[in-house]
Amino acid sequence: MDKKLISICIPILNEEDNIELIYNKILGIFNKYKNIYDYEIIFTDNNSSDKSFEIIKKINEIDKNVKCYSFSNDIGKERSLINAYKFAKGDAAIQLDCDLQDPPELIQNFIEKWEEGFDYIFAIRKNRKENIILKNLRKMFYRVINFLSHSELKNDVGDFSLIDKKIIEIIKTIDERDTYLRGFIYSLGFKSYGIEHIREKRFAGKTKFTFFSYISESFKNITNHTIAPLRIATLFGLIVGI
Repeated sequence: MDKKLISICIPILNEEDNIELIYNKILGIFNKYKNIYDYEIIFTDNNSSDKSFEIIKKINEIDKNVKCYSFSNDIGKERSLINAYKFAKGDAAIQLDCDLQDPPELIQNFIEKWEEGFDYIFAIRKNRKENIILKNLRKMFYRVINFLSHSELKNDVGDFSLIDKKIIEIIKTIDERDTYLRGFIYSLGFKSYGIEHIREKRFAGKTKFTFFSYISESFKNITNHTIAPLRIATLFGLIVGI
């Protein structure tokens, strides 16, 4: 029986302290299922200034299932992930951050639900360990995006998720520079399932998002995933026409 291939997509920017650890955790998981699944780990490097790329190259020397695509500039997390999916060859793909805030151990649960017939399995973050300002901003973001769009995106749904090959093939057709990938996948309407977990603090290094970058990213996601620009343009046209 042919083994199924699972692609692990990990965007990185200056994650030299976390790469080997997350690789070893993923390897430990797939060693348990080596008779059932093959794996590939795809790192997409947004022009890191540390030793991230060199570390991945060394891992690749002993494990050809590990690949890294390095961009000449920081193209942003969403575009980085879209590119990772375009490189993916798996029957399913799992999107995972490198900071270990989302436990790689959930990969096993994702795969189990996928084998049950779900096409999109996502993590729901409970008891998130972050400051009150960011927590309230996130709640506001979900309320705004759900009000302005036709989809009901669940609160605290993270990027950590598994998607079936059917969805991967759709993502490979995306050509937008600023696609809100999580909202796009959710809006496709495939059979989905959420798994709750407690999100931990970053294992090492610093987050690449500042307060203002969160605001900027949220605004970009709202304008690209909703009909807000159309509503604003319509309102402006009515005002001008009065």
